[in-house]
Amino acid sequence: MDEHGQEGGVRGGRRDNGPFRVGLGGAGGGPHRVTGVPDAVVLRDEQSNFNRRHLSAHLDAEGNLHISGHDLGPATSQMSGDDEYEWFTVYAAAELPAIVALLDGEPGEHILDLLASRWTGERAGELERRLRESGLPVKRSTWS
Repeated sequence: MDEHGQEGGVRGGRRDNGPFRVGLGGAGGGPHRVTGVPDAVVLRDEQSNFNRRHLSAHLDAEGNLHISGHDLGPATSQMSGDDEYEWFTVYAAAELPAIVALLDGEPGEHILDLLASRWTGERAGELERRLRESGLPVKRSTWS
């Protein structure tokens, strides 16, 4: 366990040093890889008519949790003035044990494993709601 209360990518007794983490909420419902971002999980990747919604999570080098979303299409005009809306949230590494507990994980469970196993696809909306209502310190920014 590292200084952030995380297992450090240990899964089933082996160290997972791969450059990608498999997400379970991808288009078509099957597992897929997040490219370009080490240790990332796709939480939502949906397309409906002219709308597309994407939500992903990753840990940075300091162990902070980043959750970012990108919505495209006419449905986003309610949030932005156009057909594109992006948002970014960052939770400090020190908050990870509280987030794991908030998401019904076990103490010491790796946050990305927890997210990948229980909070993808249709559950991503509930994840966002729990985090938003938690009162945990968070840095937020948006772009539209």
